[in-house]
Amino acid sequence: MPDTTPLRILYAEDSQFLREYVSKRLRASGYVVVDVRSGDEAFALLGGTAVDILLTDINMPGTLDGWALAQRSRELRPVIAVIYASSERPDLNRQVPDSVFVPKPYQFHDLLAAIRSNWIERLDDTALNVVPNSSVLRQPTLLQH
Repeated sequence: MPDTTPLRILYAEDSQFLREYVSKRLRASGYVVVDVRSGDEAFALLGGTAVDILLTDINMPGTLDGWALAQRSRELRPVIAVIYASSERPDLNRQVPDSVFVPKPYQFHDLLAAIRSNWIERLDDTALNVVPNSSVLRQPTLLQH
């Protein structure tokens, strides 16, 4: 019997409007979402919260930006999927391995494609054939139009 447990997303985004909007849409799409406004808050939750995917902005208040949050999260939980969503340019030298970069502004369906493809690839490359939208950048390869 297949596992029907919804994926758990920890979403770190300092823009309250975007955080509330995306969290609401993700929940409506069947995901469990814990949303926070900073990298520090997100990292504090990782110790005691079950999380499958870290979805993070890059520039946030506090001591941990999205790059550092992802790095420390992977040190704590090596199997956590990481998706960056930012208006910053992707930095392949700072992205954690097997992460995805979704440039802002993005369409919600692009974010969903990134979540699905990143999670599926982490489980089993052959489980499903999901191709991310061309605006989604996977490390170390940048998808071309």
